[in-house]
Amino acid sequence: MSNINASNIDGTFPIAGQDNDSQGFRDNFTNIRNNLSYAASEITDLQGKAILTQPLNGQSSVSNAMGYTVIKNPQLNGSSYTLYDQGPVSGAFTLDYSVASVQRVQTSGAVSVTLLNSPSNNYGVMRLLINVTNIAHTLTVPTSLDGLTEIAGANATTGVITFDAPGNYVFDFNIVNITAGYTSIVDRSRNFASLRDPNLYFNDTVTPSLFVGFGSAVTAAIAADAGRNTVIADGAYSAITIGNLQQANLVYSTIDTGDFGGYNMTAARGNLLLGNVYPVLTNSMVGYVNAVAFTGNGSGANGTTVGAPAQVARIDFHTTGSNVAYGLGGNISFYTAKDGNSGNNAVLQALGLENDQSARVFGNLFLGTGGSTSSYVPSTSSATGAPGQVAWDSTYFYICTSSNTWKRVQLNLTSW
Repeated sequence: MSNINASNIDGTFPIAGQDNDSQGFRDNFTNIRNNLSYAASEITDLQGKAILTQPLNGQSSVSNAMGYTVIKNPQLNGSSYTLYDQGPVSGAFTLDYSVASVQRVQTSGAVSVTLLNSPSNNYGVMRLLINVTNIAHTLTVPTSLDGLTEIAGANATTGVITFDAPGNYVFDFNIVNITAGYTSIVDRSRNFASLRDPNLYFNDTVTPSLFVGFGSAVTAAIAADAGRNTVIADGAYSAITIGNLQQANLVYSTIDTGDFGGYNMTAARGNLLLGNVYPVLTNSMVGYVNAVAFTGNGSGANGTTVGAPAQVARIDFHTTGSNVAYGLGGNISFYTAKDGNSGNNAVLQALGLENDQSARVFGNLFLGTGGSTSSYVPSTSSATGAPGQVAWDSTYFYICTSSNTWKRVQLNLTSW
């Protein structure tokens, strides 16, 4: 509240046309002087504390240093943050919160950062805009930062963050107290390094790929599909789960026309060390779905010998191309590994469901339970049955020719 009191100044004194008491002059002058003194003190106080939009007369700049004074319920429009550009840096550099809460650097070598001057016991965010000019340039941050294990390319033990491509990256440092409080790091330009949600959400307009390693650490994994550095075919959904994988290649054999629009699921059991796992040669398949299983342990093996990682079963849903190998037929094909067989073609087709809706069996066909009779044998020629249904017993072979109509052929049981 202001100390200035204009009411103690008599504005009607002196009275014109008469003799006035000199004390009235002295009282007015005293009160005017006191009020001017109050005004000078209060204006000086405002000049040192008020928020200014422009420098006052006689001043060259505005600092508006508020010393963490609380401002309640502001409405901001078009606000911005001070940006301090440190330019090219190499080696150690500092992010001083008192200088600017947003700072930019450009790497000219590997860099390491130190945080300075946290916002007292309040919460603040220091944003780093870093232009990485070479993937050999790493960023080292304090290992005490919370959230470091979630940063892509970060080593939580050393604090070294690597980048897979040159470009601009954004990191936020959330600060309560640098030395004794809470300080965390958040990558604003890349995905997290791990998933915590039990569900994986994805945009179905983008091709997703999920590669999961468990058991011992996956130290080096290179997955190639038809010569591409991906674990999926073009437009495919791929899920691969592998035990202990070290410097191993999961590769498809040479494909003449490539794989398109596939859905691929692959499972491998055992330890693959310096080895290549080759699925069976099938040449071109368009719109295929694969379910492939591998088993065995091997070092330096290509999945071609007994005891090495080998494919044991496979199911393909596909349309056949012009370069289909070893009599592959049908839109749905089933593969099994024949006992004693080895090599890249160890898994051979066992059954094909053809384009004309017929079935093609590449091995022996067994009807019924495999015992002395089939699972159903008609008691009369008019027994319940559907056209095409077959049955057998020790005397006859039966076939249903039309609805509830059976024919039978007697088996010759005395000679070949």
